[in-house]
Amino acid sequence: MEAWKTNPQAYCRGFADSPDLSADEIDALKEKVVEAFGRIDILVNNAGVSQIKLLSDITDEDWSNMINTNLTGCFNCCRAASKVMVSKHSGSIVNISSMWGISGVS
Repeated sequence: MEAWKTNPQAYCRGFADSPDLSADEIDALKEKVVEAFGRIDILVNNAGVSQIKLLSDITDEDWSNMINTNLTGCFNCCRAASKVMVSKHSGSIVNISSMWGISGVS
């Protein structure tokens, strides 16, 4: 029996061990998932970072890190998964946002 069939939770944990993946790494991860499971049923984007400081104190590096994690990473994952989902006519994407989107910060 294939390894993922005997312990799918443990097998899946090995797919993404870093929240900071490039678009190429995400595409490679997508291929690994499709090879193992034949499809992608769901993608949940739950990575996010923020800065606990005043807007005037946020550096360009802080800003780039937030945009790359919160937007670019989410986009790259959605783009990769959607290619498989559209071809299979099936799948769901869930993007989880921060409480700061509702309450804001001062």
